[in-house]
Amino acid sequence: MENSIIYQNSKKSEKRKVKIYQEWKGNNKFCFKGKIYVGSEYYYGLLTFLYLIINYLIYVIFIIKVSE
Repeated sequence: MENSIIYQNSKKSEKRKVKIYQEWKGNNKFCFKGKIYVGSEYYYGLLTFLYLIINYLIYVIFIIKVSE
């Protein structure tokens, strides 16, 4: 399935293929050619990612070492 829109100019017989993320209106951000979509407050996603990584590291460093 391809995520694109095809525009056809009525005056000319040319077709223009545009990706959906390129035509998107709003304050949202698209990364990696539209594969990752974030809202206008993308830093909340970064904070969540950091929170998950920090918890993972705490688990690996303290919990797994103690159980060995």
